[in-house]
Amino acid sequence: MKKYITSLVFVLICTVLFSQNKEGKTPIIVLKVPLGKAVVVDNVTILFKEILEDSRCPKGTTCVWQGRARLLVEVSNNGLPAVDKEIILGASLQSESIDTELFSNENIKINALDLTPYPDVADTSGNKDYFLLIRKD
Repeated sequence: MKKYITSLVFVLICTVLFSQNKEGKTPIIVLKVPLGKAVVVDNVTILFKEILEDSRCPKGTTCVWQGRARLLVEVSNNGLPAVDKEIILGASLQSESIDTELFSNENIKINALDLTPYPDVADTSGNKDYFLLIRKD
């Protein structure tokens, strides 16, 4: 019985000690920018102006290609003239290049990640509040 208790205490101590050594990944912080609205990240203003195209394959269907979302985003920094950027999320045509970077300098980098909500064949409400998800590195 004494060996059983000693073994149990040893296992518990080892579990506690080794569980503290795990290094976790730093979580990704994502910001939601509503369609037609702006957010400010470190003096950089990101305005989600327009959805130019949303041909993403809806959930619940089978499509020939995965589709994509093309977005128009205005980026301005510290009073400098605003720049319109077209962002493609998803598939691109052969003549296009994918660039999701909205802004970068020596201190920060801001990238577009996704457009929500994702189309769903079961959603027939027609009321969609779109958000551009962005990430600051």
